[in-house]
Amino acid sequence: MESYPEPVRKKAAILKSGAVRSASVDRTRRSRTATGVNSVEVLEAKLHAIYQQSLIFMGILDLDGRLLDANQLAYDVCGVHPEEVIGKRFWDTDWWRGSKHSQACIKKAVASAARGEVYRADLHYTRATGGEYVVDFVMSPVRSSTGKVLFLAPLGMDITERKRAEAELARLNSHLEKRSAQRTAELIESQARLQAVTSSIHDGLVITDLDDVIQDINPRMQTLLGYSREEVLGKRVYELFLPLGESAKIREQNR
Repeated sequence: MESYPEPVRKKAAILKSGAVRSASVDRTRRSRTATGVNSVEVLEAKLHAIYQQSLIFMGILDLDGRLLDANQLAYDVCGVHPEEVIGKRFWDTDWWRGSKHSQACIKKAVASAARGEVYRADLHYTRATGGEYVVDFVMSPVRSSTGKVLFLAPLGMDITERKRAEAELARLNSHLEKRSAQRTAELIESQARLQAVTSSIHDGLVITDLDDVIQDINPRMQTLLGYSREEVLGKRVYELFLPLGESAKIREQNR
């Protein structure tokens, strides 16, 4: 068996240790960007910016519906501090205290998301300023790479102004429909009164528009002309009272 001088064995041990350190440094270097910032740190910073600066309410729950975290917007809008709500069942937190219906829906959402299903509904929630607000609420499962549900992610976007606009539009449409129905009824009533008046006149009567197109004719005139009301409506007056040849000339002139 060959033997090495003591200095050589020490050198080999030092190189071996150095190789481990070098491999560790290389892995760290590979995980850094061109600017020298760790790529994991960059990803975390991006996720933090999205989470905290988003205009959407965001949170994380455990599978039992307990709040683990929420973004700052959710805390600020509802006037709560993290220590006041972290660990509570989500439906028992201040966001939903003003609506029993919303609390019941949150319970359903937790159960659905824990089963791997997405739940969505428009829910009423409470703000620090009071009043009634509406959120487009979504509860989604957060899965591992194997598909196992690890957490629940509630998201919400305030749609109060949109709901108010929709309600106002519905109110206006309803008002217009009622007004239109009222005007239609008034028109029918007016026409009935007009027919009652014209029917009582013993002389022949023809009602036309500004273009001499017949709009109505009373029973006496029907008798005198020998035409029914339906036969003359829409015709011009001269077609009834002038000879056929003269009527054709006038019709040609008016084209």
